[in-house]
Amino acid sequence: MPAITGEAAVATRRRTALSDGTDRISSALEQLLHRYTAVLWRALRQHRLPETDIDDLSQEVRIRLWRALSTAEQIAQAPASYVYRTATSATVDLIRRQKNPS
Repeated sequence: MPAITGEAAVATRRRTALSDGTDRISSALEQLLHRYTAVLWRALRQHRLPETDIDDLSQEVRIRLWRALSTAEQIAQAPASYVYRTATSATVDLIRRQKNPS
């Protein structure tokens, strides 16, 4: 197989670096959510919402954490209180949307 050179090599290195960075962030996020599973579920269940809403909220929390914490190091250092607050905010937002559909 011929060696990749020039712009193609640069593009390949960029894709690899992006993939590795994304994998590290995904892994760190999974570890964070695993570490604080009890905190997350307690926050999501406190308003006694249906199970389908709780499943949707857990995905919403995952997305919010992923957007707010841009590096694996930030994710690894996030305290339980940050996960709890993110889950509580997502829950309150859902309840508001349900009360005031626009």
